Amino acid sequence: MKLWRGQPDGWAWKPTGRDIARVWIVFGVMFLLLALYTLWFPFASSRTGRWRWLFDVFLAAFGPQGEVVLYSIIAAAFLFFGIRKYRATSGNNVD
Repeated sequence: MKLWRGQPDGWAWKPTGRDIARVWIVFGVMFLLLALYTLWFPFASSRTGRWRWLFDVFLAAFGPQGEVVLYSIIAAAFLFFGIRKYRATSGNNVD
C-alpha cells in the first residue's frame, strides 16, 4: 500500500542521524522523569524479577536513593550520547 502518489515500490523508511539522536534524547528525558518521580514518590516494597540484582547493587551502594541514582545515570548516558549524535549530524553531514 502506497502512502502517497509518488511513493516508489518497495520503499522503506530509513531514519537519519538526527532522527536517531532525537529518539536517544527522548529516552533520556523519560528516564530523567522516572528518576524525579521515584525521588518524589519512593517505592516502599522490594523489586522482583530479572533486573532485581541491578537494583540491589545500587540500593546497597547508595542507600534508599539508589534507584534514583540508577535512573539518573541511565538518563545522563542517553542524553549525553543523544546530544553528541545530534551535534555531529548538524549541517551538511549525512549519516
